[in-house]
Amino acid sequence: MRRATGPAGWPPQFLLTKEALDPVLLAAGLRFAGMERLPDSSGTATAEYSGRGRRLRLVWEGRERALWIDAARERDAQIVSRWTDIEWSLAGTALPVNCELSDDRIAELVLAAVEFLNRGRVDELRVDPESCDQVN
Repeated sequence: MRRATGPAGWPPQFLLTKEALDPVLLAAGLRFAGMERLPDSSGTATAEYSGRGRRLRLVWEGRERALWIDAARERDAQIVSRWTDIEWSLAGTALPVNCELSDDRIAELVLAAVEFLNRGRVDELRVDPESCDQVN
């Protein structure tokens, strides 16, 4: 696995994934909005991007040691929908948490972001609620 460069104390897998996503998201017209480590959250970190009526958020869940990307609709710089995992949106159903942290997983997330953004709609944030109960 490659080594991440960036601010000290940030999870390296999170930084590597952010570095891989940046060119894709910026080329799609999204702007980097910032990174945040959530206090008292067992190491959760996020990086947000916004624009074109949507917001995307790379999430590192420290306790589970998992990465994913969420999306939500945005209007006037305000979130107007729930955050939804883009891989769930693409699959049309909830999926088990993927705790893989390899370069292949990072590539999967980048490809999911490309596919999600190529749909060109903000109404794609739909997942069958019943499937969420079946995953856990």
